Amino acid sequence: MAACNTVKYVACYRKAFMKEKEIGFIIKQISDKLKSRADNSFQKHDLTLAQVKVLGFIARSGGCVTQKSIEEHLQVSHPTVVGIVKRLEEKAFLSCTIGQQDKRNKIVSLTEKAVLLGDILKKEKSKTDEILTEGFSASEQQLLRDFLTRMYDNVEGRETC
Repeated sequence: MAACNTVKYVACYRKAFMKEKEIGFIIKQISDKLKSRADNSFQKHDLTLAQVKVLGFIARSGGCVTQKSIEEHLQVSHPTVVGIVKRLEEKAFLSCTIGQQDKRNKIVSLTEKAVLLGDILKKEKSKTDEILTEGFSASEQQLLRDFLTRMYDNVEGRETC
């Protein structure tokens, strides 16, 4: 019984603590929890968050993109993308070919294994969204999206102090 009271106390304390914190701090805490949850989920499939981001981008782009477009979309360096793509190719999630029209382009395509995994990951992503918005009405969820989008726009492109 005492353990139950302790758990309730900690939960109440955490709620009160979070109400006093800056919005950025709370967003960071949520981000950390989501990353941890994602890492645990992806680990079952021998993937990292960065690898899943690449797979997701390719899937949303029709299943086939240039390596350069991955760099631009994820805003990461060429060597970083080369490493991610190489590991995904080794794990049979991607196949790579040289561009027909421009031999300098590396064309990166999803394999059947990646397409099948994509369906599983979409379900896991939906489950995470359900957890995040539990207790929110549809209108509150839309309001939250609007607020978060506005916050993102507020910081997009601004230099740090």
